[in-house]
Amino acid sequence: MLIQQAQERQQAERRGLANQAQALAAAVDREVAGTVKAVEAIAFAIGPEDLAEPERLRSRFQALLARNPSWLNLVLVRPDATQALNTLVPPGEALPEGPSSLLSREPGVIVPTVSDPFFGRVAKVLLVTVRVPISAPRASGWAVGIGIDAHQFQSTIEAVLPLGSLGAVVSKTGSFVAHTPVPEGDRTAALAPPEVARIAQTGPPGWTTMVAIERVTGQPMDAAVQRMSVAPWTAVVSLPRGAIDAQAWRAVQRAAWLSLLTLALALGAAVFLGRRLGLRITALARAAEATGRGETFAVPHGVAEVDDVATALSRAATEVRAREAELRRLGEDRLRLAHQVARLGSFDLQVDDPVAVVTPEYAAISGMPDGVTTDTHEAALARLHPEDRAKHMATVQAALEGGGSGYETEFRIIRPSDGTVRLLSCRAEIYRDPEGRPQRLIGVIRDVTEERAAAENLRCLNAELEVRVQEEVSAREAAQTRAAHAERMQALGQLAGGIAHDFNNVLQAVQGGAALIERRPNDVAGVLRFARMILDASGRGGTVTRRLLSFARRDELRAEPVEVEPLVAGLSEVLSHTLGAEVACVHRVTPGTPPLLADKGQLETVLVNLASNARDAMPGGGTLTMAAQEVVLDGASSSVRLVPGRYIRISVSDTGTGMDAATIARVGEPFFTTKPQGAGTGLGLSMAKGFAEQSGGALAIESKRGMGTTVSIWLPLAPQAVAGSSAGSAAIAGTMGVGVVRRRVLVVDDEPIVREVLVGLLENAGYATLRASDGPRALELLDAGEVVDILVTDLSMPSMGGVALIEAAQARHPSLPAVLLTGYAGDGASIAISGALSGSYSLLRKPVQGPQLVERIEALMAVKTQR
Repeated sequence: MLIQQAQERQQAERRGLANQAQALAAAVDREVAGTVKAVEAIAFAIGPEDLAEPERLRSRFQALLARNPSWLNLVLVRPDATQALNTLVPPGEALPEGPSSLLSREPGVIVPTVSDPFFGRVAKVLLVTVRVPISAPRASGWAVGIGIDAHQFQSTIEAVLPLGSLGAVVSKTGSFVAHTPVPEGDRTAALAPPEVARIAQTGPPGWTTMVAIERVTGQPMDAAVQRMSVAPWTAVVSLPRGAIDAQAWRAVQRAAWLSLLTLALALGAAVFLGRRLGLRITALARAAEATGRGETFAVPHGVAEVDDVATALSRAATEVRAREAELRRLGEDRLRLAHQVARLGSFDLQVDDPVAVVTPEYAAISGMPDGVTTDTHEAALARLHPEDRAKHMATVQAALEGGGSGYETEFRIIRPSDGTVRLLSCRAEIYRDPEGRPQRLIGVIRDVTEERAAAENLRCLNAELEVRVQEEVSAREAAQTRAAHAERMQALGQLAGGIAHDFNNVLQAVQGGAALIERRPNDVAGVLRFARMILDASGRGGTVTRRLLSFARRDELRAEPVEVEPLVAGLSEVLSHTLGAEVACVHRVTPGTPPLLADKGQLETVLVNLASNARDAMPGGGTLTMAAQEVVLDGASSSVRLVPGRYIRISVSDTGTGMDAATIARVGEPFFTTKPQGAGTGLGLSMAKGFAEQSGGALAIESKRGMGTTVSIWLPLAPQAVAGSSAGSAAIAGTMGVGVVRRRVLVVDDEPIVREVLVGLLENAGYATLRASDGPRALELLDAGEVVDILVTDLSMPSMGGVALIEAAQARHPSLPAVLLTGYAGDGASIAISGALSGSYSLLRKPVQGPQLVERIEALMAVKTQR
């Protein structure tokens, strides 16, 4: 026992050492952390102008040193680790050469650092340093640090540890930062014991452990080691093992003497009290025996106290029995009241007894006469509904025989009092003997007829409500569909009105010119003049259809890489001369913006239209800004519906009148315009939106009344594979119009008139032609060995479409170029882009002019020659 107490006392002494080590580590950490925060504040206050003239900081540093007597000096360090300022070196004197001891640099990184102790070259004392990087602009690599006399940490150790404890702070290299003074002649070394040095190098921050060491005082010692969290050091607190053992045995000896004294006193008191208590108990026993026999017994002197206790106990027992009876009665009353409120009837049945004890509520629920307190097995079976009788009996029998603790069931009864059918819920607990045989059933019943009926009614109501909600939703969706259809019809009517107006003008010119040509066949000059008039009118009609197809995203695009900076700069220069002196044109392009992929001509047209709209929105003058930059859309935060990826955003902004939300919602509609009558067609923005979406991008408008408007177009980046297509196109353009070479062209179109016109245009340009009315006949000519240099085909034909024909023809002749003609391109955007990138075929929209068709044929033939 004493040995165990001694061991526990030794463990307590070692835990005290651990607590002291933790307290010392926390105190040093707080001191170092405060110094780090102070140096960070100094570094934050240093600006680029201070780094240019470091001596400007001397007075500020000296003031800080005056307020902090524990700081020896402040040092400013350059990125190459040399000193730029040291407060210990007077102005004008040479600073120490070589890397500063303040910097323990990681490769390419300077972080706040607390150093190991070292002997200062200028201070001539043992120092530890704290240094922090300067975060000012253009100050990368600069740092500021302080030197602290390591002796001050000895004061911290003495303030934290009690007298007699040996304490030290050890660096991660195993050298002492500070330690308590040791008597003269002790073997104190400059390096910590190996056990402590190993923990200082490998132990994680915040880790505490105990080690046994032999050095420091020349005798065996127990030491508690605590790794610090802020400083890269270790706190050590130790005591000689003999002192710990002596304290433990002294405490054990004191406890032993105190225990012996207490034991002696306890034995004396026990003997004395035992004698007195024995006499009283004997007297009390004899008095009890005499009372039982009805005799009197003279109680000896000194038994009166026992008699009083006996009387008090008897009275207390009587009161307890009365209280128990009262509580039992109250409990029964509360249980009965609870059953009445909850409308529960209970029964208690011994398994081997056919008669059960029941409550009045049970009798009322079962329809039994008032005042009945028992129920028999035969009467209960008679009340059961015939359809539920077998199921209920099987449930009860299975619970009794299966070893379960109870059962729950629902069944119907026919009340004998009024003949009504009621649905009852029953729950019972089975009590068994130690062998598991059922002995007793206690349970409750509840009438759930109205509850189940209400649940069924609620289910039917929910089903009816779901049907009504579905009908209402269907009716609302139908109303929304009708409203959307009405809006589409209104927009279609507006669109049809605009188309009818423009095409009536075109048809007027065409019909009138054709009628005049018919009446004047011999008037050559008149015929030529009217023919040019018809061509001009048809050109205007073609322009209208191109705008409509662009709006509908069905126009063809000749996609090519477009350099953004020259495009924006050139347009800005042109617009600055054409928009008027009141409008200032500004352009901004982020350096390094990569090329975009789009039809350059249509992009320029769109930007010019947007600039014209911006000018009209600034009647009193203002600033038009055209900007471009690369953006990355992630899909979640994007304001436009585009596939996540990289895009070029070109924005046209003005400082004009702006638009409200209702106007912004309609500006994309065809023929809708905010300009006065005759000042605009209302196709500009719709055409721009169609062009952007057809090019694989999007268009968005941001505007507020009185705060100007910004129209942004997102376009995809150009792939690197087509970076040289612009140069190739220029080279091809040089060969356009060459009709001297007798090339053979296979013309395929299901419309005879269109086919003959195309043949005539090509033959007039000097080409030899072959004709086919559909794709299968064209393939028959190729299979028959006809020499064909290029294929010109319609896109939409009954038996085989133009794309399928080109694929089949190029499968037979892989180098065969082709031109695809269409009046309605459907998926023209993807076809145009793929055709432009591959160079194997090109897309032209009808009506096509002879020079345009010749130009495209010669361009494809030039590409074929280069290959």
